[in-house]
Amino acid sequence: MKSRILLLYGLAIYASGLIRFLFFPGGANGLWFGLVMGTLALLGSWLLSKGKILPGLVLAVLSIAFTGGWYTWECFMIKGVADAEWRQLIMIMVSVVVALLLVTRGRKKE
Repeated sequence: MKSRILLLYGLAIYASGLIRFLFFPGGANGLWFGLVMGTLALLGSWLLSKGKILPGLVLAVLSIAFTGGWYTWECFMIKGVADAEWRQLIMIMVSVVVALLLVTRGRKKE
């Protein structure tokens, strides 16, 4: 189950990077960020599905921490909530939910 959650999270990060690239100025950096962080999440998902729990969770934590952390920093410290992009606010919420699901889901192997 954790691998599927992380798979969907990685795809959401890809979508966020693509949205940034297509609809916002200076979107190339957002696209690259989405590709790198989404790939980390997808690799973590693949490792979890193969039973490599610790490496998969390490990649999951890195992806969630950098993605959620950057969006949170940019929305609340750099731009302010009033000027934050909707995709950033959504990804902050998704990052928190995914982190909670990965922590609270059962500890049995997949």
